[in-house]
Amino acid sequence: MRSYTTREARENFSEIVNLAAFSKNRVPLTRRNKTVAFLVPIEDIETIQAYEDAMDLAECNRSRVNIASGEETLIPWEQVKQELGL
Repeated sequence: MRSYTTREARENFSEIVNLAAFSKNRVPLTRRNKTVAFLVPIEDIETIQAYEDAMDLAECNRSRVNIASGEETLIPWEQVKQELGL
C-alpha cells in the first residue's frame, strides 16, 4: 500500500480521493515519516457505523432487560444534569 505525504496529498487530492473511492484502497497519509491519517473508502465508514449501531442496540436491549429484572435502575434526567453541572 503506497503512502502519501501530506504535501503530496494536497497536491494530488483528487487522485488520492479517487484511489480510495474507486479502487477501495485505504491510503495512509504521512508527515515526517509518521502515519498521521488515512483516507478510506466510504464503505469502510459505513461498516464501522453499522457495527457501532449494532453495539449500541445490543447495549440498549441489555439495559432494558436489566431494568425490567431490577438489576439496573433508571436515573432521573434532573439528577444527571445536576451531577454534570448542567
